[in-house]
Amino acid sequence: MKKTILLLSIFLLFSGCQAIRSLFERSDPKPMVRTVSAKPSLSEIIDPINRNSQMIRTISADNVSLAFSGVSMPLNVRLTCERPKRIRIIGGTSITGQELDFGSNDELFWIWVKREQDLYFCRHSQFPSCPVRNILPIDPDWLIEALGIVEFKDSERHEGPYPTDDGNWTIITRRSTQTGQFVKKTTIDAKTGLVSKQEIFSPQNELITSALSSDYRFDVENGIIYARKIEIYYAASTGKSTISINLGSPQFNQTTNTYSSMYTMPTYNERKPVDICSEEFLRSRNINPAPLTNTPLPPITSPTTTPPASTITPTPNTSAAIIPSTLSNNTIHNTISQNNDNNIPTYRYNNTATSQDVLQTEIK
Repeated sequence: MKKTILLLSIFLLFSGCQAIRSLFERSDPKPMVRTVSAKPSLSEIIDPINRNSQMIRTISADNVSLAFSGVSMPLNVRLTCERPKRIRIIGGTSITGQELDFGSNDELFWIWVKREQDLYFCRHSQFPSCPVRNILPIDPDWLIEALGIVEFKDSERHEGPYPTDDGNWTIITRRSTQTGQFVKKTTIDAKTGLVSKQEIFSPQNELITSALSSDYRFDVENGIIYARKIEIYYAASTGKSTISINLGSPQFNQTTNTYSSMYTMPTYNERKPVDICSEEFLRSRNINPAPLTNTPLPPITSPTTTPPASTITPTPNTSAAIIPSTLSNNTIHNTISQNNDNNIPTYRYNNTATSQDVLQTEIK
């Protein structure tokens, strides 16, 4: 009997006590089904999503589970988020202690991994043109969006909705940045009107990252619909990885003063934080330090392969539309088609582009 109890204790310890933690999670109900009409307008799809996201000011959760591809033991995570740019994810295990610290405030974001020792940071203003972005595709804005706070902004161009083979809807969003035009493809479940998948393609038409949202719940107190489970997939030049997030029982719109200190960059082991956009760091990693176009911000005093231009051309207001079609080696090639109800973007993902069957989809 004692041996059985010992083995059970070891199992719970290494699994982050997931089995017993689920017993204490708040059991929010499923959201009411909102079926999308047979031929919806763009506003019919995006307006309810925008209204829901705009109601979310803050998120806090102490019982988040964070798992990485190739790592058997998930991290127990505390997550806080305050829109538009503030987020903090601190995680570890009961055996090894703290392993991860990712944070973002209004000025910059940082990441610390125990195995690396150093704390790395980057200013938001410099990150879009920093060459390290090719090997570190961590964009705080995207991470907040991946958590389910999706907004279709008036400042961006949205096309669609386009029907998919499985009966859902897709919206194409074109985002202009200093480094070119990014394309986001958002898939909406026709049976619920909720976002099921988000994919972002680089100015070179390569799949950078995607997020799958599932297990939607309804927070009765705030009237907010949220996804409890998120799968984030990165396809960086250094390889592919997947992050699985279970939000557990998040709290929404709590008093921000409680978490204000969470968004100050910390120090670890009395080591000076490393600016990943500095020439010194880039040269140490054999990365060609391309000149930054942004004016550098004042120094922080509190501890706390240049690609070709985008080949995706904005759709002109004419009878012809430029449609992204066949994708080969992660690249979308453009074709010209006449405007009609059957003209929709086609994306094909081969084994090079993805590492999960669930991402190997095609829209015709």
